[in-house]
Amino acid sequence: MTSILVVLGEAAVQLLAVAAPRSEPLWPQTRAQITADAGRRGGSAEDAEGPFGTELRVLVPVDMPDGGKGVQPSRMVGIDGPRWLLRATFLGQAA
Repeated sequence: MTSILVVLGEAAVQLLAVAAPRSEPLWPQTRAQITADAGRRGGSAEDAEGPFGTELRVLVPVDMPDGGKGVQPSRMVGIDGPRWLLRATFLGQAA
């Protein structure tokens, strides 16, 4: 896997590229794994239709710098290609 994080002010996007099987799309399986992980962490994730197809809207609990508790929202988009998956995770104002 190869990734890059781009930050502009209060917005960020992480792009992650992974190899995928030729036989079936990887994004549906990846969404299910992310949803399960968010639940284990005390958060939630739900499918929603967005400009790039089915995306995942995720909320996970985080510890804030002041010691308090908060929630980190993110939006994830997956684009399946021939033998690859590009996943974009939008954070901050971009979410």
